[in-house]
Amino acid sequence: MIRRKEKKRNNANSDTQWQAFLENEAEANRYAAKCLAVCAGVGALAWLFNLLGIFIIPAVIMNIGMPFTILFFLIPTLLCKITDCTSYWLKYVIVICGIVSIFILSATMPKHGVLAWAVPIVLSCHYYSKKLTNFTLVASWILFSASIYLGMYIGEEPSRKYPSLAPDKAFAVSTITGVS
Repeated sequence: MIRRKEKKRNNANSDTQWQAFLENEAEANRYAAKCLAVCAGVGALAWLFNLLGIFIIPAVIMNIGMPFTILFFLIPTLLCKITDCTSYWLKYVIVICGIVSIFILSATMPKHGVLAWAVPIVLSCHYYSKKLTNFTLVASWILFSASIYLGMYIGEEPSRKYPSLAPDKAFAVSTITGVS
């Protein structure tokens, strides 16, 4: 009889803990979606500054990369409104959208997107999921590496500043020095 009461009490504690976990995950989804919406706002502001001539990124690159970057930043906010941030799969979509957005940004503007790679990794740490954090780290590392090479061909062209260097060396010099 005592064991049954203890078992019922343990099940009640497990249910309470599970509910707390689900509430925490929904709150983390809301927070991550808001963070990515702020990133979309920063991207839109940078795009506007470029159109006004304050920033000097080539317009073609900015006009191709920024709409997609902003779109992928805003998808999680839209999904949170639709699903009320409670779907199990939403955390994966949020992190993947963050990674894809930063990949596009980093491929089109290699020097400007480097620090942004911290965003998906930091957002994944809000969840109690080692699997999600490891996935985010590996996917970010792979796409960061790919964006460097892709940026040599479709991104800003640093070889204008260093005409005597090959494109890959000019890219490395401009990335390290910050001068394009």
